[in-house]
Amino acid sequence: MQLTLVFAVGLSVYSLPTVNGNAQATGGPSETQNFNDSIKMYRKDNGWKHAQLKFDRIERAKLKSALVSLLKKSIAVGLRYTSVAYVLAHYGIDRHANTQRMLYCLDDRYILATPEAIREQVTGGEAYPKVAKPFIELYDQHPMPDLLVFIMNANVDGGLAEHVEEFLSELFFLYPCQVIAAASRSHNKEFGTVGIARLALNLVDAAGDWDGHRGKQPQNEHEAARMGIYDRVRRVIRRECNSRNPSCARLALQLRREFEKLLK
Repeated sequence: MQLTLVFAVGLSVYSLPTVNGNAQATGGPSETQNFNDSIKMYRKDNGWKHAQLKFDRIERAKLKSALVSLLKKSIAVGLRYTSVAYVLAHYGIDRHANTQRMLYCLDDRYILATPEAIREQVTGGEAYPKVAKPFIELYDQHPMPDLLVFIMNANVDGGLAEHVEEFLSELFFLYPCQVIAAASRSHNKEFGTVGIARLALNLVDAAGDWDGHRGKQPQNEHEAARMGIYDRVRRVIRRECNSRNPSCARLALQLRREFEKLLK
């Protein structure tokens, strides 16, 4: 007798037939359902809980076999690929490698690698706006500092660059010492600068185009919001400058110099 295991990944509901208890990948979606164009995996809502209950009843070896097969049939950087990589990482299956696969959608070197990857971004849904919360969830449980370097070194342009800037700023406020250390190890010259200077530029750009340096009063609510972000960055940097970790304090002092230089 053939049973059907249905689980939610990204925008689709996939049916994996199980024969004698062994999950078999069918190679594609048997049914498509709009999940408000988001990766549901990180949300504690009914959609995720329903899928999670089914995942929890599967032996890890069988879950890995089924999802790895689906991952191999998906286009890297696509929403389905990113979603499957997240589920694998969530269940501790090759956690580091699959967490990194989630981040492929942030790097043009993967997106522009093949025409199929570009089409997947257009027709399958863009994954890059959806990875921040899933990544933070995984990072909270198992810090992976080298993946912060991976994000810093991503080749990006246009709207993707703006998203990565915002993502890095969010990570900076959550894990300042680790992000500053990652910046010091990065070598991306895409923005004309590298390392700590690149992080300072990222933090300024993420706040907006207004040059809200000291002595200038904001003229509207948008400028006031940006000034608030600058002040928040300064508070975080000041705290890290006083860190008991000598390396963190040294790098934070360097970041403060670079950040203030940009605001003059």
